[in-house]
Amino acid sequence: TEADEFGVHRLEQLGQTKLLDAFACIMCNRCQDVCPAYATGKELSPSALEINKRYLIKTEMAQLAGGEASSQPLLGNAISESALWACTTCGACVEICPVGNEPMMDIMDLRRYQVLTEGAFPVELQNVFSGLERQANPWQMNVDRLGWADGLNVPTVDTNPEFEYLYWVGCAASYEPRAKEVARSFVTILNSAEVNYAVMGENESCSGDTARRSGNEYLFNEMAVANIQELDAVGARTIVVTCPHCLHTIGSEYPQFGAGFKVIHHTTLINDLLA
Repeated sequence: TEADEFGVHRLEQLGQTKLLDAFACIMCNRCQDVCPAYATGKELSPSALEINKRYLIKTEMAQLAGGEASSQPLLGNAISESALWACTTCGACVEICPVGNEPMMDIMDLRRYQVLTEGAFPVELQNVFSGLERQANPWQMNVDRLGWADGLNVPTVDTNPEFEYLYWVGCAASYEPRAKEVARSFVTILNSAEVNYAVMGENESCSGDTARRSGNEYLFNEMAVANIQELDAVGARTIVVTCPHCLHTIGSEYPQFGAGFKVIHHTTLINDLLA
């Protein structure tokens, strides 16, 4: 059709490297062994995805070579719907593969098609997307984003505009009880060490990691661009985070949108202070 499509639905929409992954797979099952979804009894097997792709390519090869569309979608043939949404996108399968295959990236491409083209995704994600769009967090929390710092002397970018480090707190440390304690302990250390830092307070938003991992690339794009603009506006140069998701997203994925921030984990900064 002439309708715009996002993500991947059929074999011919996969990039060349991802097609070659299917034949590069040596069936060692290391990816399956380290997959947390598989370990907990879920249907997902990254190695099965690659082998199923290989079977489909062989079945459709003559058709595809003739310039015709493949006859079968990837979802339901190379991977089941249950397996598609079982993936935690942890990257363990990519890290362990001895030949450099990336089954997780196939899954993310397939999710993008389901979310952005088909509008077909688990009902639980509707609340997540709504929370990200309206409350800037995946849990639809409406409470004060700086409430975790009650009773502590935590400077904001308004009260300390000449900060050296911007502490990006993240959604978990802002709202989740256990993660709040990590944030409180960290700023206690910063205060004791007289580190020149600030937080964004109510101006902070979710990094958008959850949106990208679940296939909502459009929402992630909007959030990433808005966050980069806000970080530039407050003069952030070195960002310290307690959340590993924020560490990866802001440090490794925001550069795709032109960001140039230095992003470090709080344990690295604490280690530097001790040294």
